Amino acid sequence: MSLTRALARSLLLTCMVATGGRAAATHDAVVSGAAIASHGAIVELHFSMRGQRPVWHLHAARQQLIVTLEHTGLDLPAAPLAGQEQPPVTAVRVTATNDGAAQLAIDVSGKVDFAVAF
Repeated sequence: MSLTRALARSLLLTCMVATGGRAAATHDAVVSGAAIASHGAIVELHFSMRGQRPVWHLHAARQQLIVTLEHTGLDLPAAPLAGQEQPPVTAVRVTATNDGAAQLAIDVSGKVDFAVAF
């Protein structure tokens, strides 16, 4: 995916980490909030976190982007932005994995470019 070409429809994920908060004992970080904002053709998803910045992995498959955050807990509902989605975002779900990670699954429609920032 070329970030230099013009973005017709974009998705920007931003994770804000607050180091002043205290994370749960079994996790280094906790995802504690989610918000969505639209700026013209760009849709931003913001996830608030407490604790240390986690190691993260990105996986894209068809119309879904999955961000896995190692050693991270969740303190928000499974569908934190239900009813607030804006095209091209069709759904946002968060789940805890059996190995202590958190997964952020973002479903999109159409062709999108994306960027992830911590």
